[in-house]
Order: sequence, then structure tokens, then C-alpha cells
Amino acid sequence: MDEKTLALVQKNKLFGNMSEENAELCVKSLSGRTIAAKSGEIIMSEGEPADRIGIVLSGSVQVVREDYYGNRDLAALIRQGGSFAEVFACSAVKTLPVTIEAAGDCTVMLLDYGKLSSLSSYPFYPQFVNNLLTVVSDNALMLNRKVEIISKRNTKEKIMAYLSHEAKRAGRNTFTVPLDRRSMADYLGVERSAMSAKLSELVKEGRIKVDKNTFTVLKCHCGLDKNQ
Repeated sequence: MDEKTLALVQKNKLFGNMSEENAELCVKSLSGRTIAAKSGEIIMSEGEPADRIGIVLSGSVQVVREDYYGNRDLAALIRQGGSFAEVFACSAVKTLPVTIEAAGDCTVMLLDYGKLSSLSSYPFYPQFVNNLLTVVSDNALMLNRKVEIISKRNTKEKIMAYLSHEAKRAGRNTFTVPLDRRSMADYLGVERSAMSAKLSELVKEGRIKVDKNTFTVLKCHCGLDKNQ
């Protein structure tokens, strides 16, 4: 593993508080392999064995669920420095219930979680397991946040709840969301055309401003000064 890749690996929470030597040994012991994917390319498919953990070295990936009728639900967008599929690898499920696809051109590393149980004597093991528990807990909180957003009564409320969260995350009322319109509709669980119509209504009502993927929240309960 070259120095650049190792530096990117160490930015991931799974390798927090781990020396370069232990991080490199961990990746090697878990048969880490790096792959590059183009936008829209499938990285891991629903139905595959749930025995790998992925980390995003560059770009971002989407966690997508699709029902019998082909309706898409964007469960999560994982940016650079994040990880994916660890919840399923740690659970009792045998196969992936989701598909992981590139949200844009990206580079990811896949680790063989199935080998972890045989590595308990390795120096990186305690820290890696502790980090893994933290990441799984963080993802549970992220899922709970999404449930709060999509449980709102109507499309307008879902949009405002999502934008309020993004404003809080950015720390200001003007921010750029990482999702295009299709992905945003998939994440909120609404029709794209209906969402676009409600966005226009919110602009006319003076609650938001929109410039492509950049939003300004003018009226919300996000705890931020509208003049920020």
C-alpha cells in the first residue's frame, strides 16, 4: 500500500487512534483491496454475501434499496472518509439487503470482515473492534435521523427537515447539498416531480432560496441566524 492510500485509510474512523504500522497491518490482514468506480457503477450488489466492509477513499457512494416494483430508496450517501456495509457484516444477515453504487467517480477499499475473528492476537485488533462499534453506533444515529425526516407529514415538511439538518451540519444557512434532485427525491421517499413543485412553492413563500444544489434556508427552526 502506497503512502497516499495509507494516509487516506487513516482518515477513516475505523482506523482512528491507530499507528501507520498497525493500520497497514490491519488492511493487509483483512485482504484490503482498492477499486476505482465510475459514476453509477455497482460496487456491491443486493444478494451478495454480507462479509465485506468498504471505506471511501475518494468521491462518494450511495446505499440504495429497491423494491419489487423498481422504486428506489436512497438509504444513505457516504462521503470520503466514511465506511459502508459494516452494519450488515456485523449482523446475522447472510446477504446484503442493499446495493452500493458510486455516486460519482470514486475510489473505495474493501476489507474481508470474515477474517477479523481469527486476528484477535494482532496488535491492531482491540482498537479496530472499538472503532467498528463506534462506527456502527454512528450509523444507527444517522438512520434514526433519516427516519425523523421521512416521517414528516408531507413533502414540504420532509424537504424542510432535510434542509434544516444540512444547515445544522454546515453551520450556516447557505450550504450545498451532496445530492442531485433524483437522489434527493429518493432519499426523501417522494416523487421527483412532486418534490420539484414543492421546492418552487417554498421559494415563492420566501422560506428558501435555491441555486442548483446550493440552498439558503430563510425560515426554519434550525437554530441558525437567517442572516448567516
